Amino acid sequence: MAFKNGVWNSCRIEAVGNSIRTWINGIQCANLVDDLTPSGFIALQVHGIGNNKVHAGKEIKWRNIRIKTGDLEQERWPVSPKAHEMSYLINKITDNEKRNGWRLLWDGKTNKGWKGAKTNHFPKSGWEITDGALSVLATDGEESTGPGDIITKEVFSSFELELEFKISEGANSGIKYFVDSELNKGTGSAIGCEFQILDDKSHPDAKQGIKGNRTVGSLYDL
Repeated sequence: MAFKNGVWNSCRIEAVGNSIRTWINGIQCANLVDDLTPSGFIALQVHGIGNNKVHAGKEIKWRNIRIKTGDLEQERWPVSPKAHEMSYLINKITDNEKRNGWRLLWDGKTNKGWKGAKTNHFPKSGWEITDGALSVLATDGEESTGPGDIITKEVFSSFELELEFKISEGANSGIKYFVDSELNKGTGSAIGCEFQILDDKSHPDAKQGIKGNRTVGSLYDL
């Protein structure tokens, strides 16, 4: 444990550009990339003590508070291999992610690199790109009706795929991989393995299947 109670602890915070890194007694605790808040004041928190009978009279003290605002790169501490980088950038890749082989599968602005699962072009309607989010518009509720599924133009075999999704109450969808667009040219979805996206609380499909293999995050029906 890096923190030591009852003695002076050394704290270091590096907030440089969109990178925030913290250390306690020389041990790195956070390695965050986030461009939400680029500036602000420095604050020392006065927290509530909760139970007066137990915590009354407890103290916290600060000393040796100093700050540097110029020539920051030359004195940045090396990142610990145990401090996993957490990125909250939207539709962007960090320099560290690039070095480790990550790239964007969607640019957040256009339909470049994607097409309809059963066509050679991106659907002309039914899909919407707004504020860095890709959304499918409302349909009649049947499987893969309206604009239909979309797939990548590239084929992938071994990979790690990460993304964020957001659904409305009662929604049912999925992320498919190893899709073979030639298997189903008729109605319904493209055929492939499916990472289930489902509102388990409100959609009845969550209670079907075997041992939760239709709940959110499952490999659907397998």
